[in-house]
Order: sequence, then structure tokens, then C-alpha cells
Amino acid sequence: MGKWIKEPRKELFCPYCGKKVSYKIKEKQEIFKVKGEEIEILSKVAVCSICGKELLEPCLDDQNLSKAFRKYAEKHELVTPEEIQRIRKKYGLSQALFAKILGINETTIKRYENGALPTESISNLIKSMDSPEVFRELLKKSKYT
Repeated sequence: MGKWIKEPRKELFCPYCGKKVSYKIKEKQEIFKVKGEEIEILSKVAVCSICGKELLEPCLDDQNLSKAFRKYAEKHELVTPEEIQRIRKKYGLSQALFAKILGINETTIKRYENGALPTESISNLIKSMDSPEVFRELLKKSKYT
């Protein structure tokens, strides 16, 4: 879930036509395997304007995968990237300090805020931090008081 490519490319190479082509975006039902579970979404795919075959467009692929991850997270009531950021910012914490208070790695928090799926236990731990009482308790137990 890198979110490295922000915008779809204007043209793509079509291996069927053997050249760079313009393309259209169409929607289709697709199934993604997320943590071993089949998740069906309405995905967006690039289609060659000349031959009509599907093309690889990394930005769309990333968006589709993010959509499948989000649907999985909602189905299993896992914390979302937006919830994590809201809770962290509620206390004015950097990702590094938030992770230390939780007792997890900073890189892990960054990945979750970028859309990676936490385990159910980590999700519940992060959600519990929304309560000021729980936050204070975890802060006391950490070495940052």
C-alpha cells in the first residue's frame, strides 16, 4: 500500500498493440484475496482504446487494492487510517511517540496510516486510545510520563 503513484498515466504501453496508447477506464467486479479472505469490489481498470484489452495501470491497481483493504477493515471493524490519525492528533502526538506509547514500531504506525491492515488486537488497542482514561493509563505505563 505504498500510494507512490498519485495520478494515472496519460498513456500506457499496450503489449497487444505493441505501442503506447490512450486508454479508457471501466469498472468491473473483481475479487481480491485479503488475509486469505475473498473480498469483492467494484474496481477500475484501464482498457486500451485501440484493441479493448485490459492494461496495467499501477495507480488504479493501488486504488483497487486500497478499496479491498478498506472493505475488509470495515467488515472486521478494524481501525481505519483516518481514525488512527485522528486519535494520534487528538493528543498532539507524532507517529513515533504514538507508536512508543502503544509499544509498537513507528514504521508499523506509518504503514497503518497508509492503509496496511492491523491485527484485530492492535486495532482494538489503537481504538482504545480514543478514551482519555485509557490514553493516560498507557502513558503512565510507558516511559514517557
